[in-house]
Amino acid sequence: MAKVIRSYFKSENDAESAKAILNKLKINNPYIDKIPEDSESTILVPLGNVSTNTNIVSTPSAIAPLKGYNGKEDLAVRKYLLEFEVDEEDHQDALAILMDSDGFVDPNHFE
Repeated sequence: MAKVIRSYFKSENDAESAKAILNKLKINNPYIDKIPEDSESTILVPLGNVSTNTNIVSTPSAIAPLKGYNGKEDLAVRKYLLEFEVDEEDHQDALAILMDSDGFVDPNHFE
């Protein structure tokens, strides 16, 4: 079953770069859109590795939103949306790519 992921970036170039890396996974219907200036704000959080494993290599299954993030000034500059569908088997890998690409997500995605 596919999951829809929406990730927010500072620039169109950042979103395009993330999309190019994501293309190695099983993604469908990727698109990038500029968020209108007068749109309502959405609470977004950066992704982080929440693994308690001390290995240097991170495991994709440990990607989750960082808790307690309060970078409102950073959220204001997230003006580009990258939305796509990803197969469940590639979901954590997609989140890892977004984390490495400085993409923010809606924390409700994890509920």
